[in-house]
Amino acid sequence: MEKKVIGFSNSIKHLFNKNKIKIAIFILLILVVVISRFYKLSDTAFFVNDQGRDIKVLYRMFTEKKMTLIGPATSFSGNYGNIYFGPYYYYFLLPFYLISQSPYFMTAVFPILFIISIVLFFSVKELKFHQKLITGLLLTFSWFSLYYTRFLWNLNLAFLLSFVLFSLFLKFKKIIIKHWLMSLIFGLISGMIFQIHYGMLFLYISLLVFFFKNKKNLLLYLSGFILSFFPFLLFDIRHEYVISKNILSYIYSLFTPHNGGLSVYSFFSIFAKIFDYYLFPLTSINNWLKIISALSIYVYVIFFNLRKRKEINLFIALSFIIFLFSFFIFKRSFDYYMACFMIWFYFGLALVIYENLKTILGRSILVCLLILFIGLNSYKYFSLPVNLLGLSKQNKIVTAIKGDLSKSHTKELSIIVFPHRDDVNSLEYLMVLDHYDITIVSKKKYYVCYGKCPDIKEAKVKFYSDENIFIYTNY
Repeated sequence: MEKKVIGFSNSIKHLFNKNKIKIAIFILLILVVVISRFYKLSDTAFFVNDQGRDIKVLYRMFTEKKMTLIGPATSFSGNYGNIYFGPYYYYFLLPFYLISQSPYFMTAVFPILFIISIVLFFSVKELKFHQKLITGLLLTFSWFSLYYTRFLWNLNLAFLLSFVLFSLFLKFKKIIIKHWLMSLIFGLISGMIFQIHYGMLFLYISLLVFFFKNKKNLLLYLSGFILSFFPFLLFDIRHEYVISKNILSYIYSLFTPHNGGLSVYSFFSIFAKIFDYYLFPLTSINNWLKIISALSIYVYVIFFNLRKRKEINLFIALSFIIFLFSFFIFKRSFDYYMACFMIWFYFGLALVIYENLKTILGRSILVCLLILFIGLNSYKYFSLPVNLLGLSKQNKIVTAIKGDLSKSHTKELSIIVFPHRDDVNSLEYLMVLDHYDITIVSKKKYYVCYGKCPDIKEAKVKFYSDENIFIYTNY
């Protein structure tokens, strides 16, 4: 009897010590996440065209008390103009904007959201600690993850909120799937986040896997998802169904012969990007070796998860398959579209890595690869050139303009930016925030050039330069 008590006592101590190690590892990882996401944030975080455009919308909502039924414009267009995202991007950010209109504060929301999403992911009991740890390590040190989790943008918000929602779904899966009201609410929230950026299509289709055994609540999930588009319906009715007509014209254009279609984008180029963006940057190996390596990993993750036949594994396999199809449906070779899939790629890869840690050889190889991954990705990100479109640079430009304006005792001005005129949005917001009057008819004009300036007759005086940024004024 005494031996049994001692044995039980030793088991408890072993379990307690094991948990202490896990807690220590988790705290250390979170510290690294916090440091890496806030290190030189203002120097690297973009605050330019899209950021200025979106924060100006929040400013108008704040000052004019006018709500919106549509979100930012997408890069897709039909016969009636651009197709739009939903308005939920603005409504999510609005409470934070009410706290502070500072672009520094609004930028900080995004790394904070990433930290919250990692913490929530680690709280999912369905997954083993090492599966979560590997996912966390890949996400923390990936240069691509570092790049896209540190600035204000609707795409970044879409995948971060999707990660939060995904973690909460795994935590409360049984309640959400079995309770009709929770299924409806989950569908509604899913639809709202999907409308922040349509690149998350693969995720919200793949989540249907978990509802297959409960067809009634699957319909409720879909009903909630459709219900989230109600603001679009209101806007459509008010504006003579312009959204419906535009979407139909865009869909029609996908099937017309003049459209470049899939021939423009090489299927294999996706895997070269996966290698450089998700796996090992800065490797000067043959492009086809990159493609074959990434393609092999991608296909192996799909078949590995299909073989497991569990819901979570089927979800991952389906996500990987749908992402490739959606990549071509959207016909986008833009780098940023890869950010939508980043988290779920690492999660799927982590499940595979975990299974290969059971042998000494497997552990040795994977530890070496992980060290190489961390080293190359860390070096890649922190060796990137100074971001001329970063928040701190934009503030320096505005400070210089305000200093010059003070000499002429006026607050009325116009700003022209080269080479991309839309990049004026961030500068205009920062000036308006300090109660300067931006007007195109102003006599006082400023010409901000990122790189070499074109020949501008009115740009008579250069009064500021910083690295590759130059500011001229007309007198």
